[in-house]
Amino acid sequence: MIAVKHDGRALQFASEALRDDEEVVLVAVQRNANALTFATDRLLLSSDKVWMQAIYTNPSIVSRQYRWNGTLSDRHVMYAVKQNPHVYEVLDDCWKYCLDIAELAVSGCWLLINHVPDGLWNNPKLLIKVVGHEKWSYDDWNDHIEWYQFRHHKEIMKIGALNDPALMCIASTELQYDRSFACKIVYKFGSEIDKDYFRFRHDPYVILCALRGDGMALEYVNFRDEITLDMAMTAVSNNGMALQYVPRPMRDWEDNGIVRAALLNDGLSLQFVSEEMRQNRDWVKTAVCSEGCALQLAPVDMRDDDEVVHLAISNNPSAMKYASERLRGDIGLVTLVFQLMIDNGVLLKEYIDEDFPDLINVPLLAQNVAALRLEMSDRTFVNLLCGCIICSRDDVGYPHRLNVPFTFLRENIERCVIIFQTIALRHAPRVAIDMEE
Repeated sequence: MIAVKHDGRALQFASEALRDDEEVVLVAVQRNANALTFATDRLLLSSDKVWMQAIYTNPSIVSRQYRWNGTLSDRHVMYAVKQNPHVYEVLDDCWKYCLDIAELAVSGCWLLINHVPDGLWNNPKLLIKVVGHEKWSYDDWNDHIEWYQFRHHKEIMKIGALNDPALMCIASTELQYDRSFACKIVYKFGSEIDKDYFRFRHDPYVILCALRGDGMALEYVNFRDEITLDMAMTAVSNNGMALQYVPRPMRDWEDNGIVRAALLNDGLSLQFVSEEMRQNRDWVKTAVCSEGCALQLAPVDMRDDDEVVHLAISNNPSAMKYASERLRGDIGLVTLVFQLMIDNGVLLKEYIDEDFPDLINVPLLAQNVAALRLEMSDRTFVNLLCGCIICSRDDVGYPHRLNVPFTFLRENIERCVIIFQTIALRHAPRVAIDMEE
């Protein structure tokens, strides 16, 4: 027992009585599944527990490289394939021809259909398992499987088409004209409304189903004059960037709510509105509240607007790089940026790659701080200095943009020294007195 606990293969040197002992063999196969080959045939025929433990340790123990003399059952093989579907690749052909085992294998990995014997390839039960996988592709298998003979098999067609709608090109006429099923397909695959085999390309209800699933499906509506106000609103409410596919007259009509819905969904859709509407401060504010980086699409004068920039930064501090030079050195806005980007003295991961010299006008910030020497509290000054230091570090904490804190300190070195002296005196007054003496 001690020997097999150390190495299961030691079972081969045990007496026949020990190789027939279920407890000893269980310990051996826990250490090494190959120890099962040294157990007696009598034990292998009578003990499922030993088999299951060996398969759990190494599912490939049922592969064709082992000769089990009739002690291996289909239940053992199915358990092994369930543990690891790829065991099917190394099974003896007699097990591969078992439909239940083949189904179990392709349920775990549909690509194992490559290893299924030719006689099972066109079995409906097996194909249902294959087409049920999300990554299944009709184009990859149309040369290997006689799909056309299953065009009237609704279960295969429906399950398969909901994972790869290309299968609909060979579906029966009845299924191609099934309106409710067409709605299910375009809700998941909006671009299908543009396909030649799709029978409902001009059906407003089906088009709306597509737009509810993906607003960008508006691109595939064949005729621009078929796009209704309801379709446009549905599309941009789902994905604001779909505004680019809305007919120009609808985009230029301010009172229809389409532009507002698009901007509320994705502020970057501001790029698709008219120049006149982009000059409207309210539209720009709506856009930057939805996506701060929409500030880059705003007119130059609004990028110098304190309120607009504040709204943009509050949504996304990275938007600071699109603000005017003046506001990129504003003490209040820079403080807000640091508050949003830094958590407990650590720069948040999503901002590590930011180029802070572009994000913040450090020379102007330093000048503004120096100009407010008397009005600014020490706490605010230290917060700004710490922000500059933290933001100058790379993803492992080393300062690789030393010019950022140095530029800030160049204008304010005297105040920094005074603050540190104050801190030193507060925490070590006796040392300071001794030094004076």
